[in-house]
Amino acid sequence: MKSAALLILALAPTCLVHAQSETMRSEIGSMLRQDAKAYAKAQADKKPEAKPTKPAPPPAAPAQKPMELPKYQVKARPFAKESPATFDARKQRKANDKQIAREEQATHATDEDKLLNNKKTSIMGGLTAQARADDARVRIQQLEVKNEVLGTIVDPKADKENKELLDELNDLEVAKHYQ
Repeated sequence: MKSAALLILALAPTCLVHAQSETMRSEIGSMLRQDAKAYAKAQADKKPEAKPTKPAPPPAAPAQKPMELPKYQVKARPFAKESPATFDARKQRKANDKQIAREEQATHATDEDKLLNNKKTSIMGGLTAQARADDARVRIQQLEVKNEVLGTIVDPKADKENKELLDELNDLEVAKHYQ
């Protein structure tokens, strides 16, 4: 209703200017008056907005106690007492085992490799698959040696021996990069 009255009010000046007959002007004027009266009546009938009242008091405490859940004892990490070097060695050893498993797959030539690296059909001599398999075997040997050193670090030993083993492990890393 309100939007209709506003629309008529917005269009009324242009309609009044362009209206050619006096009857049309009087009809538009009477329609505007009727809409204004209806809008005023609707506003008067509308209930005034309720004022905010005081908030309700909080509910009374329940008569029963809240239910208690059973208590669970939290277990400590299985390796919580080990040194950070031992923990890192265990983590590195696990990563090495995964890497060894990946390298084991690379030691065997796939059907595609056999097809592309056949001595009769290959342009480059056909030894690529064999060279990759040999490289994978060398990497497996290096990782196994590294795992042996890490295994001795994980075993409970004196700190002095562990430091020597960590130095040996660093030497193995350096040697790996220079091959």
